[in-house]
Parts: sequence; C-alpha cells; structure tokens
Amino acid sequence: MLYFITLAVLVPNCIASVSSSSSRPTDTNTKRLIRRLFDENEYDNRIRPVFNETSPIHVEMLLYVKSILDMDERRQILKTNSWLTFNWNDEFLQWNPEDFGGLTSFKIISQSVWTPDITLYNSAEAYARYMDDKVVVVYHTGAINWASPTVFVSHCRISVTLFPFDRQSCEMKFGPWQHDGTEVVVRGQGDESIYISDGEWDMQSVDVASKSQMYPDAPGIEYFDVTYTISITRRSNYYVFNLILPCVLISGITTLVFILPADSGEKVSLGITVLLSLTVFLLIIAESMPATSDVPVIGQYYAATMLLVSVSVVLTIIVLNLHHGGPYVHPVPRWMRYVILYRLARFLRLNPKATNPLKAGGRTIDIDSKPPGENNPKKKRPMRIPSTTDDPDMMEMPKLAYLECPDSPLLGIHANGSARGSHRKSHPSLEGQPSLSEETILLKRLLGHASYFRDRAERDDLTHTYLTEWKQIAVVVDRIFMIFYLVLSAATMLIIIAQVE
Repeated sequence: MLYFITLAVLVPNCIASVSSSSSRPTDTNTKRLIRRLFDENEYDNRIRPVFNETSPIHVEMLLYVKSILDMDERRQILKTNSWLTFNWNDEFLQWNPEDFGGLTSFKIISQSVWTPDITLYNSAEAYARYMDDKVVVVYHTGAINWASPTVFVSHCRISVTLFPFDRQSCEMKFGPWQHDGTEVVVRGQGDESIYISDGEWDMQSVDVASKSQMYPDAPGIEYFDVTYTISITRRSNYYVFNLILPCVLISGITTLVFILPADSGEKVSLGITVLLSLTVFLLIIAESMPATSDVPVIGQYYAATMLLVSVSVVLTIIVLNLHHGGPYVHPVPRWMRYVILYRLARFLRLNPKATNPLKAGGRTIDIDSKPPGENNPKKKRPMRIPSTTDDPDMMEMPKLAYLECPDSPLLGIHANGSARGSHRKSHPSLEGQPSLSEETILLKRLLGHASYFRDRAERDDLTHTYLTEWKQIAVVVDRIFMIFYLVLSAATMLIIIAQVE
C-alpha cells in the first residue's frame, strides 16, 4: 500500500519536471550562449569587433523608401519614411551551433552590440543615433542584421523652374562620422518597390552611389559614404485645376474688355478687376515657393498674363479716346479712313455705315471739310444772333418802333409786351399804307435768325458725322487690339508648354 502511494506522488513530479525541461530548451541555450558571449568572453561594445585592428569592417546598407511624408518647397526640406537595413560582421560574436542545441541566431537589443556610427550627413534636424533602442539579429557566423523603419528629414535642393510640372532629385548621404576608410567601409543598395504614393509625388527611381571622400575637418583622411538619389515627379492635376485653369479663364475674360461697348463705361474697370485677380493668385504661388532667383513656369505665365492685361488696359484707354473724339472734334484723316474703315474693316468683316455728305441750303459740305469759317480768317469769329448794331438800317429800329404799324407783328409790340403806338394818335396819312423800311428790316432780321440756326444745324450735323466716324474707327481698332491680345496670349501659352516639354 505504501508503495503505491509513493509511486503516485513521484510519477507526476517526474513528468512535470521532464515536460518543463523539454518545453524551454531554446531559452536555456540562448541564456547560456549570451552568458558565454557577453560575460565569459567579456564582450565590449565600445570597440570595433575585429581581431586584427588594421582590418576594416564592411557594412552593407539597404534603403527602402516607403513614402514621402512632406516636401517643403519653401524651406527645401524632404521628409521620408524609410525602411533601413544594415549588415556587418562581428568577429567577437561567433559560436558553434552544436554546442548550444543547434541554436543559429538570437535577437538582442542593439545597445548590447557594437554598431557603426553611420549618420545622415545632410540632415535637416538635430543629429541623433537612430540605431539605438532597436533589435538586432545575431547569427552564429558573426553576421549582424539591424533593420528598422526610420523617418529622415533631409535637405533637398529643389528646382522650382518647372513647377508644378517639376521632377525633383533629392540626395540622402549616409556615412560614418568618426570611423575613417581604414576602419569602416560602407556599401549601399536601394529599392523603391515598396513605395506608396502620397497623392502628390510619384517615385521614379532610387539610385545609389558609393564613394570615398576627404573632408575639410579631417584633411588627408578618406571616409566612405553612400549617396541615395531619390527621383520623384509631382502630380500636377491639383495645381492645374486650382491655379492654371483659373488663370486661363481670367485671361479669357480679358477679351471681354475689347468686346464690351465703349459707351458702357466699364471697359477700364473690368481690365483693372482682372489684373487684381491675377495679382491675388500670384501672391498665393509666391507664398509656397522658395525665395530664390528661379522663377517657376506658372509664375512666368502669371507675370506674362498680367503684362498682357496691363497692355489691354492701355489699349482700351486709346480706344476710348478714339471713341469719344476728345474735347476738340476734328475730321478723320483721309488715310485713316481709307486704311481702317475701308480696308481693315472689310478684312475683319465689319461694315461701318458710310457717311454721306451733308446738303443744306443748296450748299454741299463734305465730311472732310473743316467747319465753316475755319479756312476763312474773316469767319473765325463765333456765330451769334444779329443785333441792331450789325446793319445801318437796323439803327433806325428805335425810331420806327414809335410808328403806327398795327399790321407788323414785330414793330407793333414793345419789349414789355404792350402794343407799340397804343399811346400815340394815328396819322391819317399813314393808315392803310405799308412801310418799305419796316419790311426790309423785318426780312433782314428773319434772314439773320434763319442763317444762324442753319449754320448751327450744319455744324451739329458735321460734328455728329465726325464723331460717328471716330466711333467706327474705335470699333475697328478695338477689334484689332483684341486679335493682337489673343495672339500674344496663345504665343505665351505655347512658350510655357515648350518649356515644360
């Protein structure tokens, strides 16, 4: 009975001890291996792990660009998310797998082993040891693999000449800061197969160049470095729809300045409004571009468009001056009438109304002739209503005003409206007999008034004819200026497209 009780107690304990020892053989081997490599062999991670101190350590570097986090054109800084891998050989960390249950590798914190001081030379932020606080894999041959995702912020010389159709090439230069070429040799590889676009930049390639170089702070000593050249292309659709297309539409609206009638009074104000709109868009572009001497293509296009709009405003002012004729109306020169109204107008499919000569009072006044009295020095005085001082016969008007003339509508009325001669007695000798002097004076006054109004009407008609011709010339010139503007706008756009291509 006692035998069975003892057996029942010992058998489970033996089984538990066997199962526990068989369930963690690796942990035991790893601990023994680490104790041997780091404690018994007195491993020191502060010195290069080589038995021959003159032998360099070869470091293989691999950079996988995951994505572009930010491209600051104004500060010229590139921020990338990368997967970085380093491989080198540590001669102090080697063992025979058979001595440790076939264990061929183990993982340990990176501070426990020696790591190369590889630094991003063109970093745009504070230098930090990004290799610390990571996990490395140690193989029985002494090979060490360090791999971790890392965010790099580097300087990038950005060329904005072709913005927003630009392609940028940014360099990331890695190398040891203290270990020279006799201690650490760095070689690199690159890959863009895992790249994910951020919506603005597309990856073109990742080129790698390994070389040795001397630096001013350590003359005569060569250092190895690896330079990764990341070539990316900007997706321009966003900028086309938000910056270029509005500029094209605003430039098209400028043609309305030439189509708008001159009498509307809004031609110049429309041109100024378009110019201010372009200025606002140009300021938006300038805020995002670096302060360099390179002018982007879109900036050139905006500047050229603003120049054309400014020229259109000047041309509009010229057209308005032609339309209104100025304060002194002059006849249209014959050559201008022939070239503009009869040649260019027909070429532009414009049919201005012909201005026929004016005929009044049996006299023909051509539209090219000057106003009456302009060629004759004797008639340069302004037209006025004849008065009693213009003719000797008119001097007798005060005398005849007191005569009994009941049949006269002019001489029989005083200036105050009362009938002349109403306070005088009638002369029997004059009753029923007409006065020849009265009729002559009356006719002269009537002819003077008629001549004055006739000359004035002729001058007004002549001035209206001149203004009509000037307005027709303004329409033709306005159309010519519009064609000139459209040609320059198309040429500007073609030049910009040629630069982009």
